Amino acid sequence: MTNEVVFKGEEQLKRETGSVKPPQVIKLTERAYAFMYFGMSNATLLIGDKSCVLVDAFDSDYYGEMAKKEIEKITDKPVKTIFYTHVMHNDHSGGASVFADTVENVIQHCSNTVVLGRQELIQNIFMKRL
Repeated sequence: MTNEVVFKGEEQLKRETGSVKPPQVIKLTERAYAFMYFGMSNATLLIGDKSCVLVDAFDSDYYGEMAKKEIEKITDKPVKTIFYTHVMHNDHSGGASVFADTVENVIQHCSNTVVLGRQELIQNIFMKRL
């Protein structure tokens, strides 16, 4: 796979997901915000006393950067923890590198069972989706 193919795929994803609904940040409480429609991703920001927890980390650096700018408008506390609800789908972890300068902890669920039986048979096709 070349970078050109990945870039074209990423551009197509941006066009398709951006045409559905614009990204929104919804204040849930004084310390909880929902990030909706950031690409194919939704995420939650939880603000603690000294730092923040980000539950899921968007589908790409593009949307991760967009979300980081929104987070900086909300709080000056750094994102120090990322919690993945699951990492089997890239839309939960694709933008994590944007927060690498402050993140100290990454928490993820570790499944003891295979989610899809015989997944190795479709791995080459599945990876094209990413």
